[in-house]
Amino acid sequence: MVECRLPPQIRHLGENVTFLAAGQQVRTSIADCKIRGGRYSGGHGPGAYAHEESVTVPGVPITVGGDPKALPCPQSGAVRVVETKGALTVHTGPGTEYASVDRLGNGKIVAVCNRSHDGRWLGVVYSDRTGVPCGLDKPIPEEGPYDGACLSGWVSNSFVK
Repeated sequence: MVECRLPPQIRHLGENVTFLAAGQQVRTSIADCKIRGGRYSGGHGPGAYAHEESVTVPGVPITVGGDPKALPCPQSGAVRVVETKGALTVHTGPGTEYASVDRLGNGKIVAVCNRSHDGRWLGVVYSDRTGVPCGLDKPIPEEGPYDGACLSGWVSNSFVK
């Protein structure tokens, strides 16, 4: 038996509210922890992933839509980085334990689609250097993961204004 930290989960409250619930800590077998994508201390050292040490935490997709009368990502912001050499790291989920997938420079405009349960992380969609439209200018009736032409990920709320 090990103390297993389960990954965060996307939860829905009615039709209009989606939030990220924190991962739970449970006491379970190593096999069950592996199946559920958790991390545990024991066996491979503190905080080892249950699958194998080289496995990263599964990403959390950016969800859009769900309201046929509202824009899928009604807010936008600009990256305002004070530190880290003028670049904001984009992660696959709401936290530094998730893989880094991109870096955004000062002034980059992002569409804010999701917020983590604690409000510290924003799920954003942004255009690459080609300026391709992201497809967020009209309502999307069905809620689902963003699969448009733009890039997406999670950034710290502290650096988007």
